[in-house]
Amino acid sequence: MTSANVYLALFAGITVGVSIPGAILSMAILRRFNSNILEINAVQVGASAGSSIVAGIVYTIPAIVINGGDIDWWYTTGVAILGGILGVFFVVPLRRALVLESNLKYPEGVATAEVLRVSEVSEDQATQLGIIGAGALIGFIVKLCQGGFSLWSTSFGYGWVVGGAYLFYIGANCSPALISVGYIIGLPTAAVLFAGGVINWWIMIPIVYAKEGPGNAGPDVIDIAENIWVSHTRYAGVGAMLIGGLSAIVGLIPSSYQSLKKAVQIYRKIQLEGITAVKRTQRDIPIHFLLYGLLFLTIPIFLVCFFFLYPRAGVGVCIGIAALMTGLVAFMGMLFSSVGAFMTGMVGSSNNPVSGMTLATVVLVSLTFLAILGKEGSMGFNATILVGAFVCCAAAAAGDVMQDMKTSHLIGATPWKLQVVRIVGFTLPSLVIAPVIDVLKDTYGIGDPTPLHPSPLLAPQATLMASVTKAIFAGKLPLDFVGIGMLVAIGIVIIDLVLQRCRVHFRVPVLAAALGFYLPFELSSTVFLGGLVVHLAHMTLARSGAAGRTIEINERNGLLFASGLITGESLVGIIVAIPAYVTRTRAPLSFFGDYSHVMWPGMVMLLIAMATLYTIVVVKAYYDERNSFYGQI
Repeated sequence: MTSANVYLALFAGITVGVSIPGAILSMAILRRFNSNILEINAVQVGASAGSSIVAGIVYTIPAIVINGGDIDWWYTTGVAILGGILGVFFVVPLRRALVLESNLKYPEGVATAEVLRVSEVSEDQATQLGIIGAGALIGFIVKLCQGGFSLWSTSFGYGWVVGGAYLFYIGANCSPALISVGYIIGLPTAAVLFAGGVINWWIMIPIVYAKEGPGNAGPDVIDIAENIWVSHTRYAGVGAMLIGGLSAIVGLIPSSYQSLKKAVQIYRKIQLEGITAVKRTQRDIPIHFLLYGLLFLTIPIFLVCFFFLYPRAGVGVCIGIAALMTGLVAFMGMLFSSVGAFMTGMVGSSNNPVSGMTLATVVLVSLTFLAILGKEGSMGFNATILVGAFVCCAAAAAGDVMQDMKTSHLIGATPWKLQVVRIVGFTLPSLVIAPVIDVLKDTYGIGDPTPLHPSPLLAPQATLMASVTKAIFAGKLPLDFVGIGMLVAIGIVIIDLVLQRCRVHFRVPVLAAALGFYLPFELSSTVFLGGLVVHLAHMTLARSGAAGRTIEINERNGLLFASGLITGESLVGIIVAIPAYVTRTRAPLSFFGDYSHVMWPGMVMLLIAMATLYTIVVVKAYYDERNSFYGQI
């Protein structure tokens, strides 16, 4: 699943948590050995460790490729391992404050605990495995046909120029995985994401077209729209992301401070009364181990930074810059790890706005190195991205760790054991990430289209980091569109605050809107369709008269099926990449000819995936209610 998440992050700028699928697979294997729920939980924690550091690496390191560099396996692996461990060490002292003494819900942690509890019932386990397998099979077949055999297009779109001045474009990606992403994050977030795309593609791009014309894009309307997006309006997403990240950070500073203060008070009490006064379910890694561990981590972090820079400058300069980088990693890693843990408690790890925290890090570090190194050379750019990668890994890992701590609290596990398992669990996935990125880069390309790779993986998050960093160092950030994005984001923040003040259930997360600004329209529109599916399914369940437990089971089945779709499709992306990498051809499996220009089969398959997902959630409720009725006769 680590490889699948790498592909999904490069493809759509999104990663999906694997705690629940990991719990299901762990149950399927370990129940054969009569393992108990605590042992299954430990394996699930270790197996899902890689999903968090994927975001940390894929959101940042490909920016070096986009800037003309290459993926270095050793440095990338070192950043993944050290950044993940750093995140664990920073947030372990916050467990009591953020899990035991707060009102944070940790929705995915609670869901994982519920899945683990069904390990005692083999029938439920078999059903859930079947649902995941069905979703994986459908996702596998669809992706293999469109991305492997090239039997139809991966997306469809239509564009018109109305009245000679107004450019209108609509399209969608034919990816079941994106439908699943929309299903998992829900309609409110998916709608805000789509709204960001609407503002960009239906308002800003037509305005630019009316003022400047098609430019050098040629006569094709879709090409014109994409050219305007690449050269102009996607920088509005940069401005919106910046405001969104800063808004999240400022809003959480008081809570993070209070959490750290309370954690210190609790640990002082434990030191005075002794460890034996603490229950097994309340024991963390001892605080002195954490402090010594943090001090020790600065050494390998410094060495990674030094040898990453050394070929580009002399020893003295590299020592100074590496020392500054290490200090920035420590300070910002501590800050954003606590923020990431807090945010996971509110929205879950899948919706944790790690990209916003990373963007804020990149901006601050870029300005720091700009003042020290100036605009010349690539050292400042590369140093900024490396610091951002460390911080992003730490923040993402911190959120996942705190989610694991919520699950362990609900099922009665021992915290320190799971914290150690998480640290060890970072190692193997970290060894996989860099080679997978390298294969995908050579096969599909990353970033902007080129003659060799005309349809690359967009890597939207890494492209965002690269765009902002390069613009700051070159002094060429298009301030007009950045300013527009910032103003729109400020307006969204104000609207969200008003909704919060009025206690309205629907919220407007500014980072979701900013991501909609930056993503291609066909991605945000497909995610929105997935959000519509989950909304319609919930409405149907509410009207069905089904019992609350039945509704809960059916909604969980939908989540499992959606996870299966993502797993199957993403794995095909990796599998197809292998022969393409070996043969150095874009479509090595096109045995039946190249039909990648044909759009209607992809539209049909997208509708089938939506209908199947809806049916998985809804039909079983009616079936269970009917059986219950006849069983009482």
